[in-house]
Amino acid sequence: MELLVARGEFEEARRLERERYRHPLVDMAEVTLNKVLSPRGGLTCAELEVELREAMRRDPRGLRAVLSGVVDRYLAMKRTLRGRERLVWSD
Repeated sequence: MELLVARGEFEEARRLERERYRHPLVDMAEVTLNKVLSPRGGLTCAELEVELREAMRRDPRGLRAVLSGVVDRYLAMKRTLRGRERLVWSD
C-alpha cells in the first residue's frame, strides 16, 4: 500500500486494503517474488513467506525495488486496460 500511496494512487491503495489477497496486485507480487526468490519458481505459500522474511533481512532495498517494479507494471497495465471490468494478471 505504501508504494501505491507514494505514487498518489490513494483509491487503489484503499481497494488493496479492502480486497487484500484478492486484489490483482497481490497476484502479481506473488508471481514475481516466487520467481525472484526461488530458482525453480515453485515455492509454496509457507516457503515463500520464509524466503520473503530472509530477503527482507538480507536486502530490504532490493526487495523494495522488486516490489516497486511490480507496482509500476500493475499501474501501467491498469492504465492500458482502463474501462475493463477487472484486471487479471497472467505471466
